[in-house]
Amino acid sequence: TLLGGSYRDRIKMYCSIGGGAPMTPDEMVSKVDDALNAGFRAIKIRMDWGPHRRDSDPAKDVAMFTAVRKFVGDDIPLSFDANNGYSVSTAIRQGCQFEAMNIYHFEEPVAQYDYTGVKQVADALDVPVSAGEHEYTRWQSRDLIAQANPDILQPDVVKCGGITEMRKIAVLSDTFPKDFVPHQTLPTIGTAASLHVVASIQTAN
Repeated sequence: TLLGGSYRDRIKMYCSIGGGAPMTPDEMVSKVDDALNAGFRAIKIRMDWGPHRRDSDPAKDVAMFTAVRKFVGDDIPLSFDANNGYSVSTAIRQGCQFEAMNIYHFEEPVAQYDYTGVKQVADALDVPVSAGEHEYTRWQSRDLIAQANPDILQPDVVKCGGITEMRKIAVLSDTFPKDFVPHQTLPTIGTAASLHVVASIQTAN
């Protein structure tokens, strides 16, 4: 890797499928099928309600997740990105339902800077809760860990300033410890940069 010796030579990548809010469950399943046919063996679905439409349609979210889980079976890791879309109480109720369907991780269940809310959700659920794409420095990531205590750190290599800063954030995931699952907003170059970091650290999952 660009960072010296590698910790691993294989990395499982998940396909993130967004824009779920206007879709039907069947339409989401069709997109998941395309991802599986492209070779992905892990999936994340995202509804894109956003914090300005908090708790818009929790029942639809569960129906969407249920349809995808039924389609892919139990062996495919399946995650859900709430995109900051729930209140704390709704996030906990949703998380309990997702847990029953073997969710892999629950991303940004509440507003991104509501660290108290993130902690409440993470403490209430067994499912791993992830956060960190909106923390642009190691100090912000430190505060996220100290105040919100998510199970998974998700820095974005483009947002946080590149490989060097992401590598420093990765050290925090080893120190505390947390699983390290990078967020990605820029395919191609961003993906390549993330791969170099992930290949070089122990906590990447």
